[in-house]
Formats: sequence, C-alpha cells, structure tokens
Amino acid sequence: MRFSGDPLTRFLYKSHTVLFGGPRVFYTQHPLRVYVPEYTIDLAAFEGLNNATLGHTVSPAFDLTVHVENRRFFEAWCHNQGEVVISYSGVALAWGRVPGFCLRRRSAANFTVVTWGQKVYLSDDLRKRLTREWHTGTAKVDVDMKLHYYPNCPFLPMMSRSGTLSIWHELMLGDTREIEINVL
Repeated sequence: MRFSGDPLTRFLYKSHTVLFGGPRVFYTQHPLRVYVPEYTIDLAAFEGLNNATLGHTVSPAFDLTVHVENRRFFEAWCHNQGEVVISYSGVALAWGRVPGFCLRRRSAANFTVVTWGQKVYLSDDLRKRLTREWHTGTAKVDVDMKLHYYPNCPFLPMMSRSGTLSIWHELMLGDTREIEINVL
C-alpha cells in the first residue's frame, strides 16, 4: 500500500483502518469529498478581432488565465487534459487545449490557456453585429471549457469515478462575469 506524503492523509487512513476495518467507510460517507474546486477565468489578452470590419474572416487569439482553488480537505484534484472553445453567437472563433494539472488538498493555482482560430468565416450579419458591439463596448464571447478528470485518490482509486467537468463563462471583451459549472 502506497501512502501520500501528507501526514493528515496518512493519519486518516490508519485511523479509519483501525476503527472501521478499512478506509472505505470514511470515503463513502464524508460530505467534503464531493466538493468541486472553484474556477475563475480572466481574459488576459486577445487579438485578431479588429479585422472583422475589413473582411469576412478573422483569425483571433485569446489568452485566458484560469484560477483554480481546491477546497477539499482530504484529496487532491487532478485533471488529465481538456479542451476549450471561445465562440461568438454560436460561431467558434478560437480553440485550444487545457494542460493537465493536479492540485494538492487546500491549495490554489493559476495557469494560462492559449486559444487561436485560423480564418474563421463570419456572415455579413454576424460581422456587422460584431463590429457594432465592438464599437459600443458590448461584445461578448462565450468560453466553454471541458476538463476530463480521472480517479485521483492515491490509495483508493476504485472509490473515485472519472468524468468531465464543464465550465461555461461569458466574457465581455475586457470584463469578467460569473461562471457556471456542471459536472457530467
């Protein structure tokens, strides 16, 4: 049996093994195990949308700063990888990969996600609307991020389930808003 280097995790494992005949009782009944980390997304930089007034195609790039705060008391929070798409009115403008990461219990981290699109076609109506909203300062983009997580309990991998965390965020270009998170 391989233990985490964390003294609290070792203590909990040993105490539940002695008291209850195994750690399964602790991990199936503890309500803090289901906490999903808190995510915030900020638009660090973007370029390539100002040429929407010149033609029917745009090649935008967005740099997103993602802040993750793992509030779990007893477990790490790990993602293997993910995908992100940035869209305007249902049209995908830019896309990219989210790097894998692992956060220790009760910790936080920031990472950058870079997305880009190549010659994305915009219809006349969509191009005019984007140009109008751009000039009035009301242009919004949608960030749709899918993060794939896998069992990450170091000594009970059969108690954790894999799945996908879906994060949707609406950004006014230059502004941040509330995030909606769905666990699938």
